[in-house]
Amino acid sequence: MQIATQEVRPRRANFADAFRPCDNSFGFLRLALALLVVFYHCFPLGGFGADPLQRITGGRQAFGSVAVSFFFVLSGFLVARSAVGASSARRFL
Repeated sequence: MQIATQEVRPRRANFADAFRPCDNSFGFLRLALALLVVFYHCFPLGGFGADPLQRITGGRQAFGSVAVSFFFVLSGFLVARSAVGASSARRFL
């Protein structure tokens, strides 16, 4: 009787490999964050008052501000990917 062995994937070799377009979820994250901004705008535009997160936090946070903050974090990752993939600092800038 043979015991089935599971193939172990090697760890990613470097920082640039972590940003391969086919192996990340940046597109999904961008879509989710954009939909969260639309969700946030539905409340004041529809006359429903504050969004649920504003009600829970007493107006200190909103879904829109959370989404924009995550957009900035995501942009930092994408800028880092551009820096790693550039052949020179001049090309990156």
